[in-house]
Amino acid sequence: MTDVFPFAHAAMYDGLFMWPGHRDPRNKAAKKKRKRSATTCTDRIWGQASIFDPALGKPRNQEAMQRWNPTDMLNAASPSTLQKMRRTTYWIACAPSDGNKGNLHRGRFLLKRLRNDDFALGFSETDPVLHPDAAHTWHWADRFVVRFLREAVGDLQHADAEVAVKE
Repeated sequence: MTDVFPFAHAAMYDGLFMWPGHRDPRNKAAKKKRKRSATTCTDRIWGQASIFDPALGKPRNQEAMQRWNPTDMLNAASPSTLQKMRRTTYWIACAPSDGNKGNLHRGRFLLKRLRNDDFALGFSETDPVLHPDAAHTWHWADRFVVRFLREAVGDLQHADAEVAVKE
């Protein structure tokens, strides 16, 4: 892995984050399959949704699935890569539900994983819910970006005015 983490901030709203090994820990069938095979994909979204067929193949190409899985990348990262990644502040937020309305469980999983590995986190370090009424919509994605920009970089208009006054 090359130095691909030059960013001061990385912001993600209601992401469809992948489970480790593409095995969804929330369903009982996944737990049974996990015991049978370490390569069985039980994440029904990444493993079956036709929208991903062009990128991940049908049937799924395990190498492609692995290449795009950020939690597996974290598991495989060297200590020096993890150290470089820790230079970035991660801003994770999501809708307060799961299923067709949001990605709460995946957001909580990633937030906990980053927190346990001592990554810098913006927003709350314990609860990724953006707002009790948030949903997986452009409206809430826009509100997320505004909040992220305000908290991460402050009032840019005001900062520009201060620079102009000093010049």
